Amino acid sequence: MKNWKLPACVGVLGLAAAITFALNYPAVESLGAKVRLPVFHGALTWANLMVFVPFGIMALVYVIKGNEQAYRWTSALRIVTVSMWLVGTVLGFLAAMNTWDFTGSKTPMMQLLMSDPRLVAQIVIGLCGIALFVLPLIVESKKVRAVIDFIFVFATGAGLSWAMTAGKALHPDSPVLNSDDLVIKALFFAMVISNLVMAAGFSSSIVAAYRNSQAEIQND
Repeated sequence: MKNWKLPACVGVLGLAAAITFALNYPAVESLGAKVRLPVFHGALTWANLMVFVPFGIMALVYVIKGNEQAYRWTSALRIVTVSMWLVGTVLGFLAAMNTWDFTGSKTPMMQLLMSDPRLVAQIVIGLCGIALFVLPLIVESKKVRAVIDFIFVFATGAGLSWAMTAGKALHPDSPVLNSDDLVIKALFFAMVISNLVMAAGFSSSIVAAYRNSQAEIQND
């Protein structure tokens, strides 16, 4: 077995654990079992934002020191971070459409959704993330790519800070943290940790696979 498979298995187990915790999340009075989707989305987003930190750090380390290992981690974290964000964005919109109360409003649902600064920020960041996937096909210099990666991380933080304060949002504010139920909080943080395990496993797997491919090229 090549060494990339073990961390990949860890990533799969982390994802499976997060989904299991979500499926066992208790139903609530107003939303019933529908609450599980937005809570899973929230936990994934929390974990995703934490993964942005090492992504930005590794990109900056490569820009400053030119360390090849740092770039491998930058590339792996780019894939994992952006993928998590794109999945989270889709889940966020699905959760909003299924759990937010649009009754009594004459405004179309999609128009209401697009008036929410947090959802708009999610879309913009996701589109920029997709552009990062295309970047290696356009920009040859690794250092330039790493600079753009760092700018992306910084801009994401700035964009989310704007979204948190840019007018009234339909998006609820931390319903889990505002709950007095310890089980609800425990399951939420268990999902966050599981998603972090998933991110670490898949990132490590990508780095190991890249290292193996480079070793094979050198041996040929």
